[in-house]
Amino acid sequence: MQLLASVPSGALVDLVLDGGEIRYRRAVCARALVGRVPDEHATALADCGCDETVPLDVRNPILRSVLSMPDQPRSDDLLASLSVRLRGDMGTN
Repeated sequence: MQLLASVPSGALVDLVLDGGEIRYRRAVCARALVGRVPDEHATALADCGCDETVPLDVRNPILRSVLSMPDQPRSDDLLASLSVRLRGDMGTN
C-alpha cells in the first residue's frame, strides 16, 4: 500500500472507476484512497460504491475510502445521499 502513496489520487480514482480493470487492482487502489479522496471525484466514487453491478470486494473499499473523509465540506450531503441509496438497496425505504 505504501507504494501507492506516491501515486496521484486522480490516477487511483481513474483506475478504481474503470470497470474494465481487474478487481484486485480496483480494490487495492480504492484502499489507497483512504484519507485522500479528491472532492471532485467523491460523488462518482460513491455512485460506484453503491452500484450493485460492481463486485462487493471492490465496492466495500470504495465506500470505506469515500467515508474516510468526514471533515470535507461535501461530507454531510454525501453521507445523506449514501444513506438513502444504501437503505434503498436493502429495501427499507
